[in-house]
Amino acid sequence: MKNIIVVLLISLMSLAGCSKTAQGKRAYAKGDYKKAISLFEAALIKNGSNVTAGKYMALAHSGLRTDEAAALLQQGNQEEALALLDEAMGLDSANQDAQTLMKQTLQTVLNQISKEYLPSRAWDKAIAACNLISKYRPDDAQALLLKARAVYESEKGVANYKVILALQQAEKKAPKDPFVRMELDRVKGQTGKFAAIFAKYQDALIKKDFKTWKSIITPKFSADVDKIVQDFIKEDDPRLKNANDYFLELSGDPVKYNSPEGATVICIEPLSANRAFIHFIYKDYPKVLRMEAETIGNVLKLHKEEDSPIKKTDLY
Repeated sequence: MKNIIVVLLISLMSLAGCSKTAQGKRAYAKGDYKKAISLFEAALIKNGSNVTAGKYMALAHSGLRTDEAAALLQQGNQEEALALLDEAMGLDSANQDAQTLMKQTLQTVLNQISKEYLPSRAWDKAIAACNLISKYRPDDAQALLLKARAVYESEKGVANYKVILALQQAEKKAPKDPFVRMELDRVKGQTGKFAAIFAKYQDALIKKDFKTWKSIITPKFSADVDKIVQDFIKEDDPRLKNANDYFLELSGDPVKYNSPEGATVICIEPLSANRAFIHFIYKDYPKVLRMEAETIGNVLKLHKEEDSPIKKTDLY
C-alpha cells in the first residue's frame, strides 16, 4: 500500500511539472517571457530532468533579453543593448528578432561614425564606436577603416604605435585601401633598418652568439648588465660571474626562446631618423615588450627590453 502511495505522489508531482511546462510554453508563445521563466523554474523544481522546461527556459531568457535590449535602444543605450542581444543569441542561435536588432544597431553605429563623429572631428567617440562594432564583428572592414582614419587624425598623423596598430588591423581586411597602403608604406620606409638590427639581435640570442649580441647593445644596456653581475658577485651567488653568464641565462629562458623564431615583431614605431621603438612578443610570455633602437656613433644599437604600452588585448 505504501509503495502505491509513493508511486501516486510521484505521478502527481510529474503531472504538476508537466502542467507548469505547458503553461510556460503558452506564456512563451504570447511573448510573456517573465511569466514563462517563472513557470519553467517551477516545473524544474518539481522535476530537475524536465528537458522541455529547460530548453524553453533558455528560449524565454533569450526573448526577455531581446525585449530589454529594445527598451535600452529606445533610451539610446547602444552598448548595453548590444551586450544583451549577444547574450540572447548565445541562448538561442535561431532568435531572428535578436539577429535583426543586432544588425540594425551595428549599422546605426557605423552611420553615426561616418556621418556624425568623423565630420565633427569627435575622434574619441569615433574610436570607441569602432571598437564597439569590432567587439561583435571583428572582421568588419568598414569599422576597421574608420577606426584607422580616426586614430590617425586623433594623433595628428604621427606614426606612433596607436596609428600603426590601427592601420595594420585595417590592412588585414582591406589590404588595397589607398589610405592604409600609403601610410603603412611610409612607415615601412622609415623602419627597415630597425627591423634588421632587431632580427640580428634575436638571431644572436637563438644561436647563443655572445660576441654579436654584445656588439649590438648600447653602452647603457652593457652597464646595466655589468651592475646586475656585480650584484650577484656581492651576494656570493655563483649563477652570474660575468656578462657572458648573463647572456647565457637570457638566451636560455624557456618561456621566451622555446620556439625557433624567438620574438614576433608587432610594430616598429619610428621616433626619428635614428631612433625607434620595436614592439614585440614572445610566444608564451604574458606581456608585450619593446626595445629602443638608437644610432650611436653611426652604429645602430639596442637598449634593454622593457614593458610596452601595448597590451595583448589590443592585438585582435
